[in-house]
Amino acid sequence: MSDPYKSPQSRLEDPPRQGLSWRAAFLGGAVAIAAIAFFGTLESNITLWVLTQHGLSAQEAYGQLFDSTGQNFVSAIVNFLCNAVGGYTASSLASKRFVVHGISAGVISLLFVAVMYATPISYPSSAWTVAWSVLIPVPAAVLGGYLHAWRA
Repeated sequence: MSDPYKSPQSRLEDPPRQGLSWRAAFLGGAVAIAAIAFFGTLESNITLWVLTQHGLSAQEAYGQLFDSTGQNFVSAIVNFLCNAVGGYTASSLASKRFVVHGISAGVISLLFVAVMYATPISYPSSAWTVAWSVLIPVPAAVLGGYLHAWRA
């Protein structure tokens, strides 16, 4: 029998879980979705403010917002970074299988994109804007999960 007054030689750890922590996955996906909503709206509002300050009407500013390659590129970067943070968050809340949790957060974020594009009313967006909004979430969240696994 071991001495109860002597500290153990190895760390006491919970047994590893082999499955997916849905709580971690959903929280990571929610972080990604909320970050995209907040920072995407902030970025669009700043752009619209700048365009209207340069003399464009609100209608012209909105038209340029959706047609500008530079604006769409900035939106893609914001989308990528927010999904990476979501994957990192999911991974950091999980005890094992960090990259799998990053993937799950990306899939949850992608489901939100699908719901957004399922609207019966179309809005102006180019084909490549739709493509990157569908292609970015999972790889970005995987990168976030991988970054956490690398740091862990």
